[in-house]
Amino acid sequence: MGKPSGGGQSPFNLVINGTSNISSAKELWVDLGLIPNGQQYQIGKFSFTPLDSALGCEIRTNNNGKSSANLNDTTLLGKGVAKAGTSLIIDLWKNGRLYITTVLSTGVEHFWFRFYSKTNVTTEIIWNVNYLELI
Repeated sequence: MGKPSGGGQSPFNLVINGTSNISSAKELWVDLGLIPNGQQYQIGKFSFTPLDSALGCEIRTNNNGKSSANLNDTTLLGKGVAKAGTSLIIDLWKNGRLYITTVLSTGVEHFWFRFYSKTNVTTEIIWNVNYLELI
């Protein structure tokens, strides 16, 4: 499948929704799933709401041949910071003007949310990501 054309309705038909809790920590990695061998995803948008504390969020993909949740083994795809109780939506499609993709998987790579703060925080996080399969 090629690059989606701009304009019109969003082509991102796959959605992952969830909630996570960070407890007295500066960082939490959430595994959004294994990217199957030979597969690549385009990220449309992601959103998150930290209920009790301001929090940053990154969506990341593993580098080729890597599967660990850490900064050295992943590549940043998009990020944002939300205040406590505030929802933030990050649009990585911009009606077809942007083209943000995960790694083309060799069968071991994942894609991730990384939630972070400068200080230890405790909060529940509501999140989702919209994406599509390219290959």
